Amino acid sequence: MYLKHHLPNLTMTFATTEWTGAVNMLLVGDSLAIIQRSQEVPSHKGQLALLGGHRNKNELSPLETAQREFEEETGLDASEVAYHSYLPSVKTGRGNTIVPVLGRYQKSKEHFLEMAKSNGEWDDLLLVDVNYLSNIDNWQKAKTNYRTGNLYFVPILPDVYDSQKNSENHILWGATAKIIWYFFKF
Repeated sequence: MYLKHHLPNLTMTFATTEWTGAVNMLLVGDSLAIIQRSQEVPSHKGQLALLGGHRNKNELSPLETAQREFEEETGLDASEVAYHSYLPSVKTGRGNTIVPVLGRYQKSKEHFLEMAKSNGEWDDLLLVDVNYLSNIDNWQKAKTNYRTGNLYFVPILPDVYDSQKNSENHILWGATAKIIWYFFKF
């Protein structure tokens, strides 16, 4: 229902220099799984992000990285996710190339929120309403002097997500917002 365009399939091969990490664009019921990063991690403290991270030297595909990161960061088994395709890669502000891997969690939202446990990299797990994220009217853009182009961001308010901990206002921006923006834009 959200796949409005052709996406690269999971058999696609990548050159070892093409990508440095992968993230899980993880649908859970009618929501998208987003974490609020811990205040204890070395970078991006408190920011919203997708589950994922840097690739290990032995990983040959972004799918392998996404699956490993899912298991490390949630304590859940990656076999509970049906992975579908790769999304277009995104270059981060630090110059890393991240490949989003689209997947759907096969159990309920309630199960996911109850069973996912942080490995210390995140403080809260949010399940954000996909209809809210896909509505272009909820997004805003800002001109940035840091790079050419626009910075897209979206406020994440308590009435559009379920979480493990508390309800507060958030701003989704940066590479995570770019991944989500491009997915729903197309």
